[in-house]
Amino acid sequence: MRVVCANCDAEGAAAGTPCPACGTLFVQITDDDDLVGRTIDGRFQLLGKLGKGGMGTVYRANQISIGREVALKLIDRRFEGDVVAVKRFLREAQLASKLAHPNSVGVIDFGQTADGRLYLAMELAKGKTLFEAGVQPLAQVIRIGAQLCDALEAAHAIGIIHRDLKLENVILLDGDRGHVKVLDFGLARSLLDPDGRATEAGLIAGTPRYLSPEVALNGAAPAPAQDLYALGVLLGELAGAGTLWDAPTIESLFTQKAHGAPNLDGLPAPLRSVISRLLDPSPEARPGAAATRAMLQAIDTTHAPIAFDTTSAALDVPSAAFAPPQSAPVVLEIDRTWVEEKAAKAAVHQVRQTAKPPRRIWGVVAALGAIATVVIVAVKLVRTHPAGPKPVAEAIPAAHTVSISVHSARVETVTLDGKPVGTTPVKFYVPKGTKAIIVGAGRVERTITPDRDQNLDF
Repeated sequence: MRVVCANCDAEGAAAGTPCPACGTLFVQITDDDDLVGRTIDGRFQLLGKLGKGGMGTVYRANQISIGREVALKLIDRRFEGDVVAVKRFLREAQLASKLAHPNSVGVIDFGQTADGRLYLAMELAKGKTLFEAGVQPLAQVIRIGAQLCDALEAAHAIGIIHRDLKLENVILLDGDRGHVKVLDFGLARSLLDPDGRATEAGLIAGTPRYLSPEVALNGAAPAPAQDLYALGVLLGELAGAGTLWDAPTIESLFTQKAHGAPNLDGLPAPLRSVISRLLDPSPEARPGAAATRAMLQAIDTTHAPIAFDTTSAALDVPSAAFAPPQSAPVVLEIDRTWVEEKAAKAAVHQVRQTAKPPRRIWGVVAALGAIATVVIVAVKLVRTHPAGPKPVAEAIPAAHTVSISVHSARVETVTLDGKPVGTTPVKFYVPKGTKAIIVGAGRVERTITPDRDQNLDF
C-alpha cells in the first residue's frame, strides 16, 4: 500500500492526515506489483513494471494480438470517481492517438477495463530521460531543441498542448545518438487538472519551475506559448544554466518569472538570446515552435564558446544539478484574491506617490493623526497580549497589518493561537511580523509567519 497526497503526490505515513506541503488529505493507493503477469482488457499481458508516477504505474506489456512490446500505463484508481477528469482523459487520449511524429511517443490504444480501470497503451521507447542524461554540450542541446520544436509544432497544429514539458518527460533513445521522444502529449495534466487551468480552490497543476507566469498567477487556459516557455526552461537546464531563478518560496519564484530575468550566466550568447525570448513574461512575445527551431539551427556551434567536453554525447551529471531551489516545502497554491489584493495595494501606493499635495493642510494633518492612532492601538494590543498577535478589529486594515484568509471544504471553527476568530470562510488581520502564529480550522493547525498576506486552505 502507498499513501500519497492527491494534489502534489508527496508520500505520507497515514491516509486521512493532511499533507505538510499543501494541506490536502493523504489517500491510500493499492500497490500494483501483484498485477505483473495479468492480462489487461484481454489484450495486454503485463511483463514487468517500468516505473510509477503521479498519475499511475507504467508496465512493459505484450500486445497479444501482434506480439509486440508496448508501454502500458494503468491510471490510479483515485481518478475513477471524477467523471469530468475521466471524460477529459478519454477525449485527449483519442486526440493524442492522432499525433504520429518521430519525436513523440505514439499512443497505440486506450480504454477502460471491465472493473473501471483506465489504461493507456503507448509505444515502448527505450532510453533514459534528459533528467537522467544530465547536462549536454551545446551542439547536442541544439539538436535536441530542434527536435522538440518539431514535436511541438506538429502537436500544436492539431490542437494538442503538452502542459507538462520538462526534462523528465523527454526520452533520449538508446543506440540513436541525440534522438529524443516526448512522453504524454496532451495527457500529463488532464486528470490532475481536468479544466486545463487552476481549480476553484486555486491549485495549480504543473511543475513550478516550468510553469509560465500567466498559468502560475492567473490560471490561463492551455496555449502553445506555455509549451514554448517550458521549452526555454528545459533548454537552459540542459545546457547547464543551473538555477534559473534564485527564489526561496513559490510566491517569489512566480513573482520573479513575471517581473524578473532568469539567470542564464555561463551559457553561450546565441543560446542565451533564444532562451531569453522563450522566457518572456508576455506570451505574445514568445516565438513559436518553427521560429524557435530556426533560431536554434542558426547558432554556429563551431565557433561559439562551449564550456563542456564535446567528445561525448552526454555528460553524467548528478540529478541534483536539475533540482529546483531548496526551500521550505513547496505549496502549489496561489490565491487569486491574494494576487488581486497585492495588485490593488500597489496601485494605491503608486497613486499616493504621484498625486499632487492637497491644498487643505488640515486634511493631511487629520489623516496623519488617524494613522498614528491606529499604530498606537496596535502596539497596545501586542503589549497587552504577549502570547501572540491578535486580530485587528478595524474594518479597513492598517498599513502595518497582513491579512489571513482561511477556507475549508466544510464549515469549521477558525482559531488564532487557540482562540476562535470565526468560522470558514473567514478573513482577519494581524500585525505584520516574524513571530510565528498558529492558525487552526477544526482539528487541523498550521504554524505560519505573518510576514505577508496569506491564504490557507484546510
